[in-house]
Amino acid sequence: MQGKITKVLNMKPAEILGMVEEAAGTRMFEERKDKAMKTMTKKDKKVEEIESVSIALCTKVVCTD
Repeated sequence: MQGKITKVLNMKPAEILGMVEEAAGTRMFEERKDKAMKTMTKKDKKVEEIESVSIALCTKVVCTD
């Protein structure tokens, strides 16, 4: 038991946080959140691309009239 306590005391704060998150069961939700954020970022980029193409097409249509 003493060896485990010493190990925890020697851990870096990020390691301790990871251990507590894992024990509390919140790590799974953090991973899901990170995955969702990455997906949202990709979708936002696609929306920006579509908007720029739409603007370019509208400009082209207006310019040719």
